[in-house]
Amino acid sequence: MLKSLLQVLISKIGVLDTASSSLISGDVVVPAGVNAKENRLSSTAPFSGYAVATVKCTASVVNLIVDSKTFTQVISNVTQEVLYQSVCAPCAKGDKVELAVLAKSNGSLDLRFFPINNGK
Repeated sequence: MLKSLLQVLISKIGVLDTASSSLISGDVVVPAGVNAKENRLSSTAPFSGYAVATVKCTASVVNLIVDSKTFTQVISNVTQEVLYQSVCAPCAKGDKVELAVLAKSNGSLDLRFFPINNGK
């Protein structure tokens, strides 16, 4: 009974497929003499699953926006360079996904999409 319950649950929520992913990358540029600058990266979700935004720079605010729903991570009082900050959010195929960062140093942004194998 437990096995059949787990199979039903997995079929409803799906299993994250880490072998098949899609990556969109961009650069963060903060001009000399500027304390912080907003940088954005956007894409359309190629399949249903999860969007993982990774910021590889010092940032004070990281916003991951999926179809006007914001998932926010605020990084306050950064005293040392934080190389990686990640924010995850569920998304459906065709959703507009945007990453907005208030960066304090140069670096890069990644949006990676992971599908789920629930048949949708």
